[in-house]
Amino acid sequence: MPPAFKVSLVTFARYAEVVVPPTVDRAQVARAIDDLQLAEYTATGEGIYSALDVVKQSLGTAAVAPTGKLPAMIVLISDGARTVGRSQVSAAHAAKDQGVPIYTVALGTEAGTITNQGETVAVPVEIGQLQEIADISGGKAYIAQSPDDLLNAYEDVDGRLIYSKERQDATSQYMGYLVVLSLLSTAAGLFVASRWP
Repeated sequence: MPPAFKVSLVTFARYAEVVVPPTVDRAQVARAIDDLQLAEYTATGEGIYSALDVVKQSLGTAAVAPTGKLPAMIVLISDGARTVGRSQVSAAHAAKDQGVPIYTVALGTEAGTITNQGETVAVPVEIGQLQEIADISGGKAYIAQSPDDLLNAYEDVDGRLIYSKERQDATSQYMGYLVVLSLLSTAAGLFVASRWP
């Protein structure tokens, strides 16, 4: 990802939380990811809505591209099973309406388990829910059953970033002002010249 592109980190357990606001400091984001702790519940919809709020605040009144998309995307990493909060399907529709595609990464396996307070709990990945989010929002769904799968998903998402430098004529935006200033300058010059002997 180009160094000038901002990245933010939003977590979603019982509630969504902006852990790192938009920044170009990749090390700060990496440290925050390393510090993440396993938590109960999964508020996927809340996480998407919070990420959309971050995009809106960060971009302000940025223009939507001709493709109908903002210069932003959400990468959602989850086991896919929403347990609390607003619907992730509604959140995906909100993302589509705002022109922000969601790229989902299903993290885990069908036979996934975690150990919580000495008890083994089944946490099978819900691929279908994450696929639906990606489909609705205009993104793409990935499955990461290993660290290599996760890296491949990131590389593919990074490859979807399209940016270009364009040369544009900036004078046309200011032509009216330039004409008015030119007329004022001419008028002021005539006024001063008429007072000379």
